[in-house]
Amino acid sequence: MLVNLEDITIRFVKEPLLKDINLRIEENDRIGLVGDNGTGKTTLLKIICDKITYEQGKVSYKSNLKIGFLEQKSLNNNQNKNAQRLPTGPCHSNNQFVQTQCMGISNMENENTIMDELRSVFNDVIFMGKRLKELEEIIAKGEEIGQDIYNNATDEYSKLQENFEKSGGYSFEVDIKIVLNGMGFADKDPNMKTSLLSGGEKTRLELAKLLLEKPEVLLLDEPTNHLDFETLLWLENYLASYKGAILSVSHDRYFLDKTASRIWEIENTSIIQYKGNYSKFKILREERLQNQLKQYEAQQEEIKKMKDYIAKNIARASTSNSAKSRVHALERMEIIEKPKIYDKTVKLDFTYNKESVKSVLEVSKLELTVGEERKVLASDLNFELRRGEKIAIIGANGIGKSTFIKTILDYLDKEETEVVWGKNVSISYYEQENTNLNPNNTALEELWDTFPRENEFTIRSALARVLLQGENVFKPVFVLSGGEKAKLAFAKVFMEKRNTLVLDEPTNHLDLTTKEVLEQSLVDFEGTLLFISHDRYLLNKVPTKIAEMTKDGFVIYNGNFDFYINEKQKIENLEKIEIAKNNITKNQNPKTNPNNKKAQRAIQAQKRIRISQLENLIHETEQNIEELTYKMNDPKNIADYQLISKIYQDLENEKSQLYIYMEEWTATIDN
Repeated sequence: MLVNLEDITIRFVKEPLLKDINLRIEENDRIGLVGDNGTGKTTLLKIICDKITYEQGKVSYKSNLKIGFLEQKSLNNNQNKNAQRLPTGPCHSNNQFVQTQCMGISNMENENTIMDELRSVFNDVIFMGKRLKELEEIIAKGEEIGQDIYNNATDEYSKLQENFEKSGGYSFEVDIKIVLNGMGFADKDPNMKTSLLSGGEKTRLELAKLLLEKPEVLLLDEPTNHLDFETLLWLENYLASYKGAILSVSHDRYFLDKTASRIWEIENTSIIQYKGNYSKFKILREERLQNQLKQYEAQQEEIKKMKDYIAKNIARASTSNSAKSRVHALERMEIIEKPKIYDKTVKLDFTYNKESVKSVLEVSKLELTVGEERKVLASDLNFELRRGEKIAIIGANGIGKSTFIKTILDYLDKEETEVVWGKNVSISYYEQENTNLNPNNTALEELWDTFPRENEFTIRSALARVLLQGENVFKPVFVLSGGEKAKLAFAKVFMEKRNTLVLDEPTNHLDLTTKEVLEQSLVDFEGTLLFISHDRYLLNKVPTKIAEMTKDGFVIYNGNFDFYINEKQKIENLEKIEIAKNNITKNQNPKTNPNNKKAQRAIQAQKRIRISQLENLIHETEQNIEELTYKMNDPKNIADYQLISKIYQDLENEKSQLYIYMEEWTATIDN
């Protein structure tokens, strides 16, 4: 046991935020924490990290436990207001000591460089290294310094060197470079001052420092914010082999699928635990809600019968005692809560009135520019969109995805050769920050201004479908939350009934429930869809094609996000093989004088050594594949969804590695 929470209760104002919470974090746990906004996810992390007080209960820790906490950063200061107003300060009911490493932007020294910050993690190790060098100089003087001093120096050196090695003294520089590159700083000067980094870059640097700290418990609050696809994939792979427990709060469902083997869900001040990743959690949660629904309905029927009996018999002398016993039974009854399945959810239904032609969009040799200087982002862009296709555009940040969308929309009513829209194509456009909404309009006015011929009942009904109702319809747009603005924008989209949807980051600002409703609505949409997204769960479920945008054009992948990743992996493996072949050619040094027999013998010896190494590696990899295949087919493992998923991924990696070894072996033999 690393952390144990017993009967924890914490209130926000007078209402309980979390009530009677009992949880344990064990070694190597992989936990995803989910729940609606404001339910107390960040608060729970702060309780575990000893950053806020709680009303009752006790938190116990393994002795001298080291906890690392990456707090969520909100660049627009739109953080969980409940958590901000909760009391802060340490509060333990036991006397155990917990060493916490709670990092924040404020903990960084503005005058420090990126490398200074990362090396600061290893200050103790660096100090040991300096002391070892001092001792080496003392020992090098021999017995001339005196036998006692010499013996003391050699004893200290022996002990310190062992500690230095255990603490990673010989590998920490390599660890820094691995994490630095993995977290997306490969193109940054390591001597750049941290004061010059953006907010998102500082958050990534904090996470990099935390990973290098290697605490026994890692608490991550929205760790995927500000990370691109490449960095996300690296982080997921890194966490898969992390030696410690991880508790993550994330709205990135793909991340939770890859990193969590248990899910904790906060619901109605309680926490419900599930085995498996996010996808498994969705299945188990639905089963639980359906079961709870049946129990709730059965109990409500029983209560109704008991109340009817009481009403009819309480006044009769012959049956009064029986009726009173039912009154007592009702008072003692543990009421089953109405399940969340009854909660109102957004209802999105995208339909269209008129079908478009088969060729919806043709883009030929388009140059993409921005700014008054007409800076070129990409050139020679060619793109095709056919009726019924659902294409997701992905690419590096700043490559021009949103600019591409806005540029092609500007060609809607123009007769140009670069961008041609087909006949009868009608478009609904969703802009990611919803700047096209009039901030001074109320929600009701905004929708009614767009559809002035509709009556008030129709407009209010549309708003109610996105949960904007009652007094909320009279709120000005500028006071609506990001999620409410997004829902208002989607009300416009489904009322327009256009045959082509163009969406820019449609899941930004949406809660998990609304995201899932949107995804299913897009899957069911029978028209044409073109969208930009960083939401990998959405990218896996909705598109029929992935279009990766580069400065040189689009690369099309005929599948979802997982298909795209697999294809990229194949390309990467082929590149590795090509590099290996080039290395073989270089090692053989074709410029060597053929008459230089000594050099030729050296080359042949190198080849024989490498062939022997490769044959051993091939043998080991084949054994690994055999073992993983056995585990994959073992009936004991079939029910463990998370284990089977990991075995499958390991098996695919081993197969890819075997392919690389075999190709290099063949190339070495042939040459």
